[in-house]
Amino acid sequence: MNFPLKNAEYLPEVFPDTANPAIANASTILESQLSYLGGPNCSSDLGRSLSPRLVEFGFGSTVHSLVKPVMHALKYGYCLADPHGLSRYNCSSWDSLFRSFKSQDGLAATTSKSTVSKIVDNTGCASVFENQNWDDDIPGEFVRCLKLYSRHLHGNDSVPNGLESKGLFFTVSNILRFLVRPSKAVEAEIERTKKRIGWPTNGEKVLGLHFRRGDSCLEHDYARGRKCDNFPKYMEEVRRLAMKYDIKHIYLATDSETILDSVKTTHPLFTFLVDEKIQRGGKRLELRLKFEQEGLWLALEFGLRKRELVDKALSNGDIDGCKEGHR
Repeated sequence: MNFPLKNAEYLPEVFPDTANPAIANASTILESQLSYLGGPNCSSDLGRSLSPRLVEFGFGSTVHSLVKPVMHALKYGYCLADPHGLSRYNCSSWDSLFRSFKSQDGLAATTSKSTVSKIVDNTGCASVFENQNWDDDIPGEFVRCLKLYSRHLHGNDSVPNGLESKGLFFTVSNILRFLVRPSKAVEAEIERTKKRIGWPTNGEKVLGLHFRRGDSCLEHDYARGRKCDNFPKYMEEVRRLAMKYDIKHIYLATDSETILDSVKTTHPLFTFLVDEKIQRGGKRLELRLKFEQEGLWLALEFGLRKRELVDKALSNGDIDGCKEGHR
């Protein structure tokens, strides 16, 4: 997904960047195109559709697996049907967590078909994206289709027609905004949570901060070896953004109880919004025998998230991914 980009950050001069009329207009146009591709008139106009299969790993990468299929639909003119394949996450359908692609709620007015053209598609990638699935080995055909939308290989030509001047970051951000519109049930839970944790109601900006200490940051030989910075390093970036955009509130999502015990006293200039109801690693002691390919070993650790990777926990059925998504 083009991780080694030269510019790893996007800091607009005005925040939110939709305060810039040019950005706001381009976002509205792209949103209306996505609304059309998922809407009721698309099928009779274009006569073909794409229902991408999710590639289930971590939750973020699972959702991101839809981005390039959606880019393909925009470029070649495919109607968009809801994604399928949430088996590991134990969700009955996409709209268990997110709005159906058919839902027009909160979207810009549906565009006319003239702005989304159906063109000849000789790539074969629509079928590949609808059936994308693997356990360990990534199929060559899927890699080929991903590379068609590689910024590293094709620059801004990798984005759908009409978006070349806006680039990859703009395109992916707006596609993700369309994808992760919460279902009504999840949206109601979000509003209850915001009220419970003291989310500002006067329109003040809130910075989201995810400080990970479980999952890929587990300090075990079977973890992924990711280098995870300590909390002071995170706060260096927080202060930089807070000064630039005048932000005083931080929504802190973390599986580290240690940080929660100290953060409000060590950083008094900020208001930290934390959901205390979330179960974190360290809440319970579990003794568990597991059999792995390398043999039998004893896992005695505090909390599920301190014991194994989320991917493995999903595969083993230790957590219900769909219920996790509602928390």
